[in-house]
Amino acid sequence: MPLLRKLIIRATRCKVFVHSYSLDVHRADQFVEGSKNSDYHDQKQIYIVAYGAGSNLETKVNRVLAGFGNDSWELSVDEIQQELDSGK
Repeated sequence: MPLLRKLIIRATRCKVFVHSYSLDVHRADQFVEGSKNSDYHDQKQIYIVAYGAGSNLETKVNRVLAGFGNDSWELSVDEIQQELDSGK
């Protein structure tokens, strides 16, 4: 993931926040068949990309992400705050 971080920062001229986390899934909780002997989950990363709304940064970030073939989900701070306030 260092390459992904580097490309996003370069494409957006350091105007986004990028942070990655290693996926830490206990062996008993892994769903991939044969995962007890596999390092599939050890190779996975979760990353957070944050930037201001209403800018052309979204287009640049999506273009970089498309090159990696990763799934992405869009969240807004307002949606997160509403979920926290409602107790979900």
